[in-house]
Formats: sequence, C-alpha cells, structure tokens
Amino acid sequence: MSVMFGIKLDEELDRRVADYARSKGQAKSEIGRRALIEYLDRHALEEEFKRQIGSLASEDLSYMEELERMAFQNSEWK
Repeated sequence: MSVMFGIKLDEELDRRVADYARSKGQAKSEIGRRALIEYLDRHALEEEFKRQIGSLASEDLSYMEELERMAFQNSEWK
C-alpha cells in the first residue's frame, strides 16, 4: 500500500532536487523517498551505536571518538 507524503521546499532546494533527479533520470519523488530512507536508516544506526557505547560505560572509553569516526565515515552521509 502506498500513501502520499507532501513537503514544501524552498525554491533553491527544489531546484537542487530537480537537477539531481534529472541527472539520474529519476523523478523528484523517488529522490525524496530514497533520501528519507537513508536519513532514517542513518538515525537508527547512530542510536544503536550510542546504545552499544553506553553499555560499555564501565569500561575504558578513551577510544570512543575513534570508534565514532570509523562508524560514520560513509561519505554519502556528509
């Protein structure tokens, strides 16, 4: 089952989405759908990472910054 989800974009963002969609041969709605999925997936991964790090609170966490940098170095998320 599909449902509609509408959002308002300012002109600059709409132009950027349209340009990107055109360059990929896709509809703006497909670009928006994929962006939402990637955003939500990233948020879920960040929350799981924080949960796991929190469970190690009794251990030495001096390496936490390095772990976080390594975990989120995916260039598509920047």
